[in-house]
Amino acid sequence: MKIKKWHILSMLLCFVFGFCGVHAKSSNISEGIYMLESVRTPGKVLDVEGGSRNDSAALQLYEKNYSDAQKFYIYKSKDGRFRIRPVCSGKLLTCGSYFGNGEKFSRMGIFQKKFVNSDYQKWTFEESDKGGFYIICKANDMIMGFDDRGGAKIKLWKQNINKGQRFKLIPIKTFNSDGYIISTDKNDMQIDKMQVLFKSLGKDWSRQKLKRIVDNSSMCFGVFDKKGVQVGFARVITDYETKCIVLNVVVDKSCRGRGIGTKLMRYIVEHEKLRNCQFALTPSNDKVARTYTLVGYQKASYCTIMRAN
Repeated sequence: MKIKKWHILSMLLCFVFGFCGVHAKSSNISEGIYMLESVRTPGKVLDVEGGSRNDSAALQLYEKNYSDAQKFYIYKSKDGRFRIRPVCSGKLLTCGSYFGNGEKFSRMGIFQKKFVNSDYQKWTFEESDKGGFYIICKANDMIMGFDDRGGAKIKLWKQNINKGQRFKLIPIKTFNSDGYIISTDKNDMQIDKMQVLFKSLGKDWSRQKLKRIVDNSSMCFGVFDKKGVQVGFARVITDYETKCIVLNVVVDKSCRGRGIGTKLMRYIVEHEKLRNCQFALTPSNDKVARTYTLVGYQKASYCTIMRAN
């Protein structure tokens, strides 16, 4: 039987890169919080080393213990790729050369870093027909994984048929905020709906007051459902260069628990106009504060003080 040249090329590619039958189409993963368990070593999961909140903290494989260092907030970026935020820090998994503790990785390392709107912080999940997902960096098409010989550090590799490069997604909590859109156009804010939203928080504000609040804020963010009804709001006061104070975050009671508040806060901290700012806010309670940690907020070492009238 005569073998055609393209058959030979195909077989060579499969042998060198392992591309034969590895991937199915990119999966539609629900936004939410997940653990990522190794197919190669069940019981071990992706883990931020030491549960660190610092930039450049590395990613490793570690025994499953359900700590925040092993939980990741996964959501889609505007281009359809995914961003992955460790719950322990609220930063973003980033691929690139990494130096730490005097060690230089022999391969591209994976570490956490604050949001920088880079393709090095975007990932694709591709389901393998052999079980689990390949997690691929958009910037260089290299794949997340560890050395099958026992290395615990997570690095980037060329794609191949390798259990050390496949991970199962274990859902901790999934969100349902896909049908909601966010607008920064102040003309879109529905003052009547905002009155109802803030009344649920015990703030009986007049239309005139809310109109002044919207007009005098640096930016306003409204959340709207599929029918165009406003179901959420937040605003910021900022100089667009140093500080940004987030105020009056609210989501309609009937829509809570769907990840809308997290989506709103994420939209704010990732907004291009605010990329140079350090953010600050005062959460209404501990439960709300924990939501904000998913997008990088940390408890400060000082208390809010107010001048008495």
